[in-house]
Amino acid sequence: MKKISLSLALAVVFFCLSAIPTKSQAQAFQEGKHYVSLGYGYQLISVRPIFKFYHSYAGFSVKGFGPVLAKYEYGISENVGIGVSLGYTGADINWTDEMQIINGESGQDETKKYTYGYKFSKLTAVARVNWHLGKHEKIDPYLGLGIGFKSSRLIVSTDDPKHNDSNLDFKGIPVAMSASLGCRFYFTENIGAFVELGMGHGFAQGGLQ
Repeated sequence: MKKISLSLALAVVFFCLSAIPTKSQAQAFQEGKHYVSLGYGYQLISVRPIFKFYHSYAGFSVKGFGPVLAKYEYGISENVGIGVSLGYTGADINWTDEMQIINGESGQDETKKYTYGYKFSKLTAVARVNWHLGKHEKIDPYLGLGIGFKSSRLIVSTDDPKHNDSNLDFKGIPVAMSASLGCRFYFTENIGAFVELGMGHGFAQGGLQ
C-alpha cells in the first residue's frame, strides 16, 4: 500500500508540473461545464487495529471495501468549480470465542462457543469548491476544500447473551471535511482519469472522469 500511495503522490506532482499554461492550448476545465467522476480510495486508518485484542481468536477476519466515490462538479468560472462528493465505506469483522461456564444442573465446567459479528458502514457527503490551477488542454490540476456530513452505523450480531459493546463508538462528530490536491488528465475531450491526495474520503483516491 505504501508503494501505491507513493506512486499516486508522484503522479499528482508530475501532472501538476506538466500543467504549465501555454498560449496555444485550450483550458481543460471550462466555465459552464459539468464533470462527473467515479473512483476508489485508500485510507491510512482502518478498523483492524481497533479490534487488535481479538486477532488471536479463532476465525478472526476483517473484510472491507471503500471508500467508493462519486463526484460532481460544475464550472462557475474558468478557474473555480463547485459540486458535491459522496463516499461509502464498509467493513465486516467476525470471530469466535470459547468460554468455560458452570452448568447449572451438573455444577461442572463446560465449554461454550460464541460467535461475534460487527458490520460497520460510513456514508459521507461533502460540498466542495475546487480551484483549478492550470490552462492545459489535457491536464487539469486543482486544489479542493469541502465540508458536509457523515453518518456511521454499527450492527452487532452475537449469540453471547452477556456480550456488552457499549464501549464501541464509531459515530463521533457527524461533520465531514476534505482538503485535497488533485489532477485530472484526459484521454479524449470528455473521458479521462483523476488522482487526489489529502484528507476526507481517503488519503489517496483515483478513478475515471
